[in-house]
Amino acid sequence: MVGLCWRSADYGTAIRVNDDGTLVRLPPGDGGGTGHGPRGDVLVTRLGDDPIHAGMPRAWLSPDVEVYFYARGPAENINVLAYARDSKPGQGMLWPVEWTTTYGQGRVYVSTYGHV
Repeated sequence: MVGLCWRSADYGTAIRVNDDGTLVRLPPGDGGGTGHGPRGDVLVTRLGDDPIHAGMPRAWLSPDVEVYFYARGPAENINVLAYARDSKPGQGMLWPVEWTTTYGQGRVYVSTYGHV
């Protein structure tokens, strides 16, 4: 229902973001399982102009965030809204932090800013 979840490396497709904002689909087994590095203040950059972000800047600093890497799932009907760089030492790749997916006739909004 949410498109991407916390899963092992062989579970499903992951989505990574290139520096130019293009999306890269990673097949099962490519990369690792879902995880996150230390919490930190991260620059969140939005893609496109979804109404969810109406009136928001193209990028903003968000405090105390866990950026999940290699979130996996069926990864179908996903519209990535925003991404950020993970803080895992030696990795530092860009990953979706907000997206929508359709489920039946509904639209699901997902945010992975982390939890306390």
